[in-house]
Amino acid sequence: MNNQNYLHLIIIRLMIIVQNFLKSYMIKVINYIRKIILTMPFRYQINQQNQIPITIILSGSCLRLLKQYENAITQLDKGIAINPEHINSLSEKGECLRLLKQYDESLNLLDKALSINQQQNCLFNLNGVCLFDQKKSQEAMIYYEQSLKIDPNNQNTIDKKGIL
Repeated sequence: MNNQNYLHLIIIRLMIIVQNFLKSYMIKVINYIRKIILTMPFRYQINQQNQIPITIILSGSCLRLLKQYENAITQLDKGIAINPEHINSLSEKGECLRLLKQYDESLNLLDKALSINQQQNCLFNLNGVCLFDQKKSQEAMIYYEQSLKIDPNNQNTIDKKGIL
């Protein structure tokens, strides 16, 4: 085995260790959120800005990161039922739907979030990724361009645009 292959093997093993650590951390976060819900039903639950229990948003995000997309959608739907215009809940659910390859539903939610706030470049990026996944590169490019109008130095968008 040459040095380059050995280094590649070490990098892969390190990535697996980090991935397992993050997964165990997310599970701990979800368990902690459940504990908050059970033991302190009124304390720390309400995000005063938009009246959605923060535990719903956090658990939905964690479940998405754990690739439990259906469970994440269930949590995020609870937030959307409370505030149908909550951008983070809409975009998180849109991302889950994209990862489940339910592209039309994903784009509908992301477009709804964009109609509420057109200054969040992450919404343009999520739309672009959803279109890119469907091999609609020209349409994706439009969203990436819009994102760069908001933040011309956004490296994430620049990288995505470079792939096209």
